[in-house]
Parts: sequence; structure tokens; C-alpha cells
Amino acid sequence: MICNRKLGLGMLTVLLLGGILAPATDALVGRDGTVYFAQVPRLTRASTTRKRSNSPGSTLKFTVTVPADAGEPLSQISLTQDQNVEALRISPDRITVASGERWTMETPKLPTQALVPPPRERQPIQVIFDPPLPPGNTVTLGLRPSRTPRSPGVYQFGVIAQPAGEKPFDYFLGYGRITFFDRDNDDFMPFS
Repeated sequence: MICNRKLGLGMLTVLLLGGILAPATDALVGRDGTVYFAQVPRLTRASTTRKRSNSPGSTLKFTVTVPADAGEPLSQISLTQDQNVEALRISPDRITVASGERWTMETPKLPTQALVPPPRERQPIQVIFDPPLPPGNTVTLGLRPSRTPRSPGVYQFGVIAQPAGEKPFDYFLGYGRITFFDRDNDDFMPFS
């Protein structure tokens, strides 16, 4: 009974993958041209330099690690704010990306292009790597809104990663959660 169950699950896996993925020589590209990661990147940290609501001078940081065995380079990271009470206003020139987990404003930045929709549209902020980031790297996105949210609370930023390619698959990496406190609780945190 156990052998038959294992054989059945194995055959089901082969049938499912056989219908979706191309032959093993091109295992990261689906038959329809969709590009996949072999190992999915991870959102490893979300933090802010200022936790006070309605305050200028804060940097929101999101750290993403691309495994060495990802199989494809990272082309784009998108951040959504659709779950939050208010969307933060962030202009493209106030988004930077640096290599590694810890950085300051003086750390050399990676070449990227940022696409930011108007806040009322609640569309994702897109950060495009140019060139795509090779596997085995960790990057930290720094977003400097004009002000932190007026309303205190827990703000969630959905993080989506895409591999390089004409038709990339969107990988939801989870929510980066950042808590903002009311103005009476000013917790300044230096760059860490």
C-alpha cells in the first residue's frame, strides 16, 4: 500500500510538471515561456529608521536574499501598499538599492529603475534591476517617503520578486511589516 501511494504521488508529480514545464534541459522555462526560479528568493527583513507617525526623515528598508541556486537572476522587486490605512508617498528618486543587509546613505547603490504610481492608485512600486541581480546576492531596498504615515499602526508591504525573462512568474515573498507609533513615542533607530 505504501509503495503504491509513493508511486502514485511520484507519477502525479511527473504528470503535473510534465504538463507545465519544458524538458529538463530547460527546466526553468515553462512550455508557455514563463520563467521560474529554481529556488525562490526570501524576504529576510523589514525595518524603518524612524517609528514615529507623521514624521519626516525616515527610511523604510526591505532586505531580499536571492539563493545561489535560484537558477535565474532577479529582475524586479515590487512592493504593494494595498492593505494599509494610507499609502506612503514615495518618489522614484527617493528609492535606492544597495548590496548586502546593512547599509547607510553613503553605501554604493546598485543600478535600478523605480516606477512609482500615484498614491491614490494603490498600484505596486516597481524596482527594476539593470542589469538583473545574479543568484547568490542579498540586496536592501531603501524607500524614503516624504513623511511616515499620519495614522499609527502596523503597515504591511507585500513583496513580489520576478526572475529575468520575457514572461516572468510573480513570486509573493510575504509581507514586510513595519509598526509606526503615535507622535508621543519617538523611537529613532540609526541605520542598522
